[in-house]
Amino acid sequence: MDGEYLEQKLSQNGFSAEDLSEQTGLDLKTIESMIQDNKGSQEDWDVVLGILNQYPVLYYPAGDIAGEINQQIGQTGDDDTCTIFYGVNQSELVFALCQFTDGSLHGANVDPTYLHRLDNVTLAQARELFEAQAAALANAHLQSREIKLK
Repeated sequence: MDGEYLEQKLSQNGFSAEDLSEQTGLDLKTIESMIQDNKGSQEDWDVVLGILNQYPVLYYPAGDIAGEINQQIGQTGDDDTCTIFYGVNQSELVFALCQFTDGSLHGANVDPTYLHRLDNVTLAQARELFEAQAAALANAHLQSREIKLK
């Protein structure tokens, strides 16, 4: 592994050198030296590689997540808040999970440990976000089918 690869993997997963420093416990200067100069001890590279291997492969949530959010809105109201977990996978922004105030997680089957979070999102905003993501995915799928047919 070299610094260019490390920088690429961080970028693809939506993380910075500061994030990696926090995740590994390595000093930020060490991480920056690894990225810029390819310098680091074997132990440091092993720690970094161990963290990179733990980054999740993100999956989009099933289309029924908007329905689950609607059910929650019916129980608690659309102004109730939730937490949205998201990440970047191969340079694509993915909103993967929604956590309701009762602590239940809804969405893709991924571990939120390495995901970013948006706190205090209203359920109405969350529903709109996941509906927009589903519509964008459907549109991209249709466009890719049109290209293949031509």
